[in-house]
Amino acid sequence: MRRNAQLIIGSIVEFFHLPDDTICGYIGDGEIAVLKATSSQDLSNWTDDPAAGTTSPSWADLTALKRATRALLDKLHRETHSGISIGVGRYHPGIRGLARSYQDARTALYLGRRLFGPNRVHSLDEMGIAAFVGVPDERTKVDLALRLLSPLDQAPELLETLTTYFEEDCHPSRVASRLAVHRNTLAYRLDRIANLIGLDPRRFDDAVQIRLALLVRQLHTDAT
Repeated sequence: MRRNAQLIIGSIVEFFHLPDDTICGYIGDGEIAVLKATSSQDLSNWTDDPAAGTTSPSWADLTALKRATRALLDKLHRETHSGISIGVGRYHPGIRGLARSYQDARTALYLGRRLFGPNRVHSLDEMGIAAFVGVPDERTKVDLALRLLSPLDQAPELLETLTTYFEEDCHPSRVASRLAVHRNTLAYRLDRIANLIGLDPRRFDDAVQIRLALLVRQLHTDAT
């Protein structure tokens, strides 16, 4: 196992071409921890927009990092012919942030394996409802909720529509009546919400995730 781990570690360092910025270590039980410094320049090969994500440091470069990690996973599968799963943690600043990033990755790996199986890259932002149910850290739940709903921050009309939609048990006629809009207008707003946040409140699983995010954000707002 240790020999195979060393081969994997060498492949990881080679893949990122930045050995001074990549620390890998075998931590037992078939697991390897990777501490990887990331920046938009570092991840430029996997970034559509180098400036994307910089407004939210905790989520900065996460999309590009996941793309890079999926490419790495393909490489490891080709070279080792072994079953490998990877959990990706968000960036958190400072020394203490390393522990939070590691915990993100461990939690994503644990949930991802159980929900989606092995041989995949897992990240908390792709866990759906399970992230709000299975993540023990309250700060992480708040972060996930804020990130999910952030596209609606500049669209108070849509946020009001969404809140009313759940308060009226997702009943279109009652929602439209309460908002004093035509049902076609309501449908248009729900379409916009789905396009902005990537989840459709008219689909059960998506609706549950959105509702949980709204509740988590409300509790966080009340507490502060």
